[in-house]
Amino acid sequence: MKKTFQEYMNEYESERRRLEEYLATDFPDATVPYLLMNKDYPQPSNDHLPEGILNGTNETAESIRRVLTNSKEIEDLEIELWPEQLASFDAGLPVLLRPNTFNLINQLDSGGQMKSAFENAIGVALSITVYRAVEAVMHLLDIRDAPDYPTLTEKRTMVAQTLSDQWPKDDFRDGYIDKRAAHLDSRWEYGRKAWKQFYAVKDLATTTKAKAYALKGADKASIVREIEFYNSQVLALLHCASSSKASRQKIGEIGKRVSSGRVETASQRANLVGTTARRARNYADVLQAAFAGDLNPAHIFCNLGAYDEYFDTLRLIGRLHRGQLASFESNHVLILAKRIETLKRWDDKPWDGETPQEKVDAFWAQAMKSVMPHDDWVMFVKNGLIETKDGTNLEIENSLE
Repeated sequence: MKKTFQEYMNEYESERRRLEEYLATDFPDATVPYLLMNKDYPQPSNDHLPEGILNGTNETAESIRRVLTNSKEIEDLEIELWPEQLASFDAGLPVLLRPNTFNLINQLDSGGQMKSAFENAIGVALSITVYRAVEAVMHLLDIRDAPDYPTLTEKRTMVAQTLSDQWPKDDFRDGYIDKRAAHLDSRWEYGRKAWKQFYAVKDLATTTKAKAYALKGADKASIVREIEFYNSQVLALLHCASSSKASRQKIGEIGKRVSSGRVETASQRANLVGTTARRARNYADVLQAAFAGDLNPAHIFCNLGAYDEYFDTLRLIGRLHRGQLASFESNHVLILAKRIETLKRWDDKPWDGETPQEKVDAFWAQAMKSVMPHDDWVMFVKNGLIETKDGTNLEIENSLE
């Protein structure tokens, strides 16, 4: 049986904490290579290290850092070595490692890579978001265009095609229409079964239809913006899913390279942190994933660390949007206070997101408005600033029915 989104996220957070604790010990930092030495064996002198083990490290036998441990301690620390590394270590040979190659990838018995907990969590979030978006956009297009499609299946196929046409260029399916369609179909089907993990409603299809038809009679521009609101959430999560998979694969490549006594290439490191032209994403590209998927894109795109608290605030707004409990800290309320003016501008005159900043502002306004109107947010922020100033969290939930 597949795990739930929350189970995957709990597993991921446990992995993150364990790795942070691990790197806070006497082990070198993640950028410095070192030798893992088996203390149950006699230690080789500097002159008797295996030939070539320091090649490409810019270290000498005198300067390379060493960590003395044994097989039992490795198990206690839950350090996972590649099979070749483990064999060498058990034989008493030094193993060249970097902490960032540890405990990040589990290997399948078949030799392939097992998806990380975070990658699996993104998959669940993407599936539920695809299901919600397809159902919502299907009704919104009915309202906007009143098309004559005999069956719901044909309507959904048409909507899925619009999503497929916006496929992210960093995903391997970009050039394959059939693969894109099949992927969306499988995500929709899983989301149809798993939506209760995210939404606190009796029937999401009914709730989604009612919300869409609340726009009946609105001008076409407003409906188009609502369609883009849903489409952008799917696209952002596709970026996250693609980048998470690519990172796992690059970590695997780097791990194998390091285990053979070499260091990663500049290209591999750039791919790992997502800074290549193909994989780089900005704040405007992925903030929607925080709202829709209850995850922090800064954990995937290393260049977006400065937006960490903004992503977490959007996660909380997303929980309220789905009828879940959200717990706001003072820093989240301060961010919302700065966004009140954006929401007011949106109420006065909505805009289409042409530039990255316009896209960011538009999504913040739409996300907040999907939960409560401007005046209610003003009251929430006013009360929140008072209640959270002493470190107390402000917990609220929003009913969708």
